[in-house]
Amino acid sequence: MALFEVHGQKGIRRQTGLEGFAAETMQFITNVCPVSCVTMHLFDEDARRIWLGSRGFPARFRAAYYDEQMWRIDPLANTRACGSERSLIGLQSAETRCQSVQVTRYRSFLSSFGVRDAAELVFLHSGEPIGGMSLLWTDPAGGSLSKDQGMLTKLHRYIQVNFDAALGSHLIGWRKGLIREFGLTQREVQVVEAVCAGRSNHEVAQELSISLATVKTHLLHVFEKLQVPNRAALVRCVLQ
Repeated sequence: MALFEVHGQKGIRRQTGLEGFAAETMQFITNVCPVSCVTMHLFDEDARRIWLGSRGFPARFRAAYYDEQMWRIDPLANTRACGSERSLIGLQSAETRCQSVQVTRYRSFLSSFGVRDAAELVFLHSGEPIGGMSLLWTDPAGGSLSKDQGMLTKLHRYIQVNFDAALGSHLIGWRKGLIREFGLTQREVQVVEAVCAGRSNHEVAQELSISLATVKTHLLHVFEKLQVPNRAALVRCVLQ
């Protein structure tokens, strides 16, 4: 685990196993597009944003962003936190929904670090946000969203395919698939995961701090949703 900050508060950053994929993806996009800085995140099965890493950010930018409460007025913060139906959203477009005084203040903050433009790439699966990338342009002689939009749109399609593949073979993607395809609740997914790990009902109850009767109730609901008759059939179904 590593420390991270969300909305100005320190916490524990989960190691997902996708950090290597994120690092390669961020290096790829900075190599083929004149983007100066990029971060990458994913949304877990609880729709929580997990930061996967960053590349090229100016010194102290991340700390100043939270210390100075810039996340409160960042026009792209809501897209970063919740995703969007749009695959690419630029700073100028997002600013239309903000107060002019906030726009001026945030632009001034970006300028203090030499940032000229910003945008968000959003990745979806079946209409559900699975992650995103934050992009910054700092090079005065480099690009901007208006210049690089066509290239970023093409890169988005390529990254989307690889993101789907990486997440689909990961535990987070497996959990999200159970929720999306079978309508399981978060707690039901936890029960299924424990059953697949070979836990007995008593062990599941202890592990999740719930009663044995509650475990049995969750399993009955899961059997009904997946249309399976027993635990063995459940395991076969979900592991496929």
